[in-house]
Amino acid sequence: MARQSADALATVTALRPRGPMRAPTDLTTEQIMIWDEVIKSVPDGHFVQADEPLLRTFVQVTEQLRRAQQRIGKMAVRKGKVSAWFAVFERASRMQTSLARALRITANARVDPTKVAQRMRTQPAAGEAKPWNGAPPAVD
Repeated sequence: MARQSADALATVTALRPRGPMRAPTDLTTEQIMIWDEVIKSVPDGHFVQADEPLLRTFVQVTEQLRRAQQRIGKMAVRKGKVSAWFAVFERASRMQTSLARALRITANARVDPTKVAQRMRTQPAAGEAKPWNGAPPAVD
């Protein structure tokens, strides 16, 4: 491999700013809306192109989950039997949770554990006074 000249090394190549990932064109209108919701809920650069298959599946499962919720809302019990949409709802919600963890879009993924620990050390528990703030007045 040939060595690069000093001029070549001194040249800065501008990086193209990457915008948010665009929804694949074969998604339905509802799925594109869900895609946009997810993309807008995280900082730019959170997802990379390699996340697209997982994100696509997450969007499809979320659409299925919403559909199941609507069907259950319309008719949870029919002729004395529980709607089959409950099984769809359960499977879809488990899958959605698994995919959300993999995509790091859960509430736990957005929290830095060290910051939580620091906050816990500095904030007293409910109703608990810090000893250096002085003792609370005695109640007779």
